[in-house]
Amino acid sequence: MPSRLWDRAALLPAPLDEDRRSPEVVSLPAGEPSVGELFTFMRDAELRFRTMRMAIEERTYGARGEQVVAIDVQIQHPGRARVVTSEPARGVAGGQELWLSDGETVWTYSAEHRLGTKRPVRNRVRGLNDGDFPGWARSTSP
Repeated sequence: MPSRLWDRAALLPAPLDEDRRSPEVVSLPAGEPSVGELFTFMRDAELRFRTMRMAIEERTYGARGEQVVAIDVQIQHPGRARVVTSEPARGVAGGQELWLSDGETVWTYSAEHRLGTKRPVRNRVRGLNDGDFPGWARSTSP
């Protein structure tokens, strides 16, 4: 299988603030993009933001009826993240969980149990950057 230019995107180092580069494709044109345009756009996704906030609402239906879990995700590129998980039906004092990371340490806190933890970030899986793997199969580090 021939190697494509966007296959080698995993080999690019994550940019530091002082040498931050711009994405090659800022936005996709109207209509259907080609596969190459789509992969180039996806490859540079991390260059389009420094911070991102996303709200996720997970709804499940079971024997107890509908349950809603709200997940608030905040990311500051590279390496910092905050995730707050809560159940709005339980109110402010209900089951909220907080997960924070600066890229080296992870802090968690459960409001329901009043329990906090602090631990180093887990080691990544080793052996994924073997030179024999195609670019799309390589693992990248932030």
